[in-house]
Amino acid sequence: MDINSFPNILDYWGPSAMVFARHPQIRYRRSLGNGSFWALGIERSDADLALPVNIDPESLNYSEQNDWPDASASYTYQFDQGYIKTALLLRYLGYKTNLQEDKVWGWGINVTGTYDVNYSHSLKFQIANGKGIGRYLNDPCCHYYADITGGSDAGLDGNGELTAIGATAGFIYLDKQWNDNYTSSIGISYVDIDNIITQHPLSFNNSLYSTVNLIYNPTTMSRLGIELQYGELENYRGDKGDNLRLQTSFGFKY
Repeated sequence: MDINSFPNILDYWGPSAMVFARHPQIRYRRSLGNGSFWALGIERSDADLALPVNIDPESLNYSEQNDWPDASASYTYQFDQGYIKTALLLRYLGYKTNLQEDKVWGWGINVTGTYDVNYSHSLKFQIANGKGIGRYLNDPCCHYYADITGGSDAGLDGNGELTAIGATAGFIYLDKQWNDNYTSSIGISYVDIDNIITQHPLSFNNSLYSTVNLIYNPTTMSRLGIELQYGELENYRGDKGDNLRLQTSFGFKY
C-alpha cells in the first residue's frame, strides 16, 4: 500500500485499482538517505476465498487455514521530481473442511510513484499484478455479491485443487495546481481478475473508474469541491453495468 500515490480526488474510496488495506502488522523500515528507504513487514493474513458455483455455501462448512502471516518487502527511490516505489507480497493461503484441506502460494508486485512534470502538474500512478491479491485491491476486496460468490484470492479449480486467482490493477492520474487556491485531478483506473472456471457467474471480473474535479482550498485547513465520477463493472458471466455520478464535498481539518 502506498498512500502517497492516492490522487487528489473527493471520492473517499479512491480508484478501483488502488492497493488499500490496513492490517495489524510488524514492520521494519531503514532509511538510505536522500528520502529513499526500504522496509520489511509481516501482517495478518485473511483469505477471501471464491466459492465454487456448484456448492451451497452453507453446506461447504469450510474454514480458512492461513498458517503464515502475509510477508511484504518494499524499496522506495526518491529523486528530484518525485519517487518510485516497488513492493513485493508473499502469501500462503489455505482452507479446510471436514473431508479435505489444501494450501497454495500467492504473490504480488506493486509499482507506484509520483512524477512532478513541473510546478503545476504532477502524475500519480500504480500498476499491480499477481495471484491471490484480490483482497488488497479496492474493488475486488468488497464486491457487491461477495456473500454469494466469495472473494477473489483463491478458489477450487476444475480438479478440486486450491488455485490462486490472478489479478492486474492500475491507475494513472494527473493533478493540476491552477493557483494557490484551486486544484484539479483527472485520471482513470482499471481492475481485471483472471476468473477460474468454477467461480460463480456473478463473481467480479473487471471494473473501470474515472474522475475529474475542481477543488477550491480557501485555507490550508479546508476545501470545497465538485467531482464527476464514471464507473463500469462486469461480472464473470459478462453482465455489465455503468454509472455516472456528480459529487460535491466540503472538508476541514481541526
